[in-house]
Amino acid sequence: MTKIILDTNSLIHCIENKINYYVILEEKLGYVEFFILKQSLDELKKIEIKPRIKKLVLEIINKDTKIIEYKPEISYVDQLIIDYTKENSDFVVFTQDKELLKKLKSEKINSCYISKNKRINYQ
Repeated sequence: MTKIILDTNSLIHCIENKINYYVILEEKLGYVEFFILKQSLDELKKIEIKPRIKKLVLEIINKDTKIIEYKPEISYVDQLIIDYTKENSDFVVFTQDKELLKKLKSEKINSCYISKNKRINYQ
């Protein structure tokens, strides 16, 4: 089983582009289990996106994703994702954020993203 930390932008990207990330990730990584940091969820609730997209993302999170409480005093989500996955190396970060992907790679943290041809790239 592969544990996936979701970054909110990956979910938004998948909904906007009608990509079934669940199927694509399972095809590439086998059985997967999804997690999201509470701060990522809080961030999602605050950002300005189409209400329909936000509603779908929240429904997906509520249905298939476990929420992780981690360092509640810190609100910078990208750094939290890095810190959490450094401490819990059995997780893979799923993000579309290019800057976060660079940081994850430099920290040697497993990550994946969806390419333009709707395939999972793993680093």
